[in-house]
Amino acid sequence: MNPRTYEGLVEYKKGAPIKPESFSSDSLLKWADDFDLVPMDKQPLLPEPDHRIELKEGHYITGYGIPYYGLDGISYATTNKVPTLFSAFSTQSLATNSSIYGPQAAAHVLRHLDVVEITLSFPTMREHVIHIHGHSFQIVERGPTVNNTAAFKTPIPMQKAQVWPMRRDSVTIRAYSYVKLRFRADNPGVWLLSEGVVTHFYKGLAITLIEAPDVLQKRQKLPEEMEQMCLKQGIEASGNAAGNQGLDLTGLPPPVYLTI
Repeated sequence: MNPRTYEGLVEYKKGAPIKPESFSSDSLLKWADDFDLVPMDKQPLLPEPDHRIELKEGHYITGYGIPYYGLDGISYATTNKVPTLFSAFSTQSLATNSSIYGPQAAAHVLRHLDVVEITLSFPTMREHVIHIHGHSFQIVERGPTVNNTAAFKTPIPMQKAQVWPMRRDSVTIRAYSYVKLRFRADNPGVWLLSEGVVTHFYKGLAITLIEAPDVLQKRQKLPEEMEQMCLKQGIEASGNAAGNQGLDLTGLPPPVYLTI
């Protein structure tokens, strides 16, 4: 496993001799667990969720050896002909139908002010950093690591949130483990839940949260400059993911489905 700390010596004098240094070992350091920290405003644990989303990491290797990753069986990709936010604004009542955003947007539609709980499971030996745009979430549960590899000599037990759970906008998910995140859908818009490691995000580890598009259409309006910016680049600025009306997604490339 990779160490949690990296130390090195920087020498600015040209030709300076190499100095032997004794560096700290991870095993000798005392680590704080932010799961146990209490936010200063002491926001209580949100009530039982109105909407649950279960996400599990999946992967796919092409015949050329190119890996794809993803969640919920879909590898996220920006293959839409219309940006997702533009679709949310321009499709009227259909904006609450997740299928109009195309399969590779991995879209999940949330109702306004619902309490949302997302469970993220990663049954592999890689740690992941997950970030949700537009929200800070409560970490309500963190699962145990499974002792199925020599790298984990001592499994870490499951932890459940206290009275005032820790809030973050990013969370590290341990290998062979899961977390449960909870937030209130009080910020209408189009938000990504994505991997913080750029290479994993680029290969598809993300979903789109379409939050209260009906409320979004009433409260806000896309600046005309944004629409003109798309049109000048040959990007369509209205309609569903394929730039069509209704549920017709003709013209989109086939999605990459994953093995979970």
